[in-house]
Amino acid sequence: AARASAPSYGSGGWLTLDKEQLVGEANSYLGRGLGAYKMKVGRGVSEDVDRIRTVRRSIGNVPLMIDANQGYSLG
Repeated sequence: AARASAPSYGSGGWLTLDKEQLVGEANSYLGRGLGAYKMKVGRGVSEDVDRIRTVRRSIGNVPLMIDANQGYSLG
């Protein structure tokens, strides 16, 4: 079987980006027609939550994924 299309997303959100750069990157991907954005986390819970909230406010109800890159553990 084959599909005529597949969902796609922009991936980035490197921890080295400040919040302004992060928002710019997310909106750039979405402006090119990608349907979602995935960003990195792993700076610490309070800073990660702040960065996620900043991106969420900017992109609205677009799917937002996070990638901890093994930055957190269960313990």
